[in-house]
Amino acid sequence: QQDSIGSIASHSVSPGCSTGAHLHFEVHKDNALQDPNNYLRSASFVYSSGYDQSYYGSVHPSGDLPWPLNEPITIHQGYGSHPFAQTFYSSGMHTGIDIDSSSSTVKAVQKGKLYGGSYNCANGALYYAKVIHDSGLTTWYLHMIPN
Repeated sequence: QQDSIGSIASHSVSPGCSTGAHLHFEVHKDNALQDPNNYLRSASFVYSSGYDQSYYGSVHPSGDLPWPLNEPITIHQGYGSHPFAQTFYSSGMHTGIDIDSSSSTVKAVQKGKLYGGSYNCANGALYYAKVIHDSGLTTWYLHMIPN
């Protein structure tokens, strides 16, 4: 049973650092960014309308953690240094996977200690949660309102 930690923020409530409502999911281990594909299990997902995997990055989950949203999941952007990331982000890297679902409920992928916060972007506040897990992982959930 996964614990609910909040919900995806509607873009009208929290547009910060975003062009639309979605969840940005990241994984860190020992303070180092990890590819979420190596941790998330296989799931039912589709790419958003008009999605070009060669441009926005592909998703290939191979781990054993559940996804933070209910299936089926819609992918808006993959992890890594794909052409969109190289153009849009100063680091040339997209640090997580951008996803959405028919349910806005965000769930922790593993038990741990929940923290929440926000910071300001040019177009408003970005709200987030992070969960520090006993396993040494820290998971980040951006563009969502924590419980």
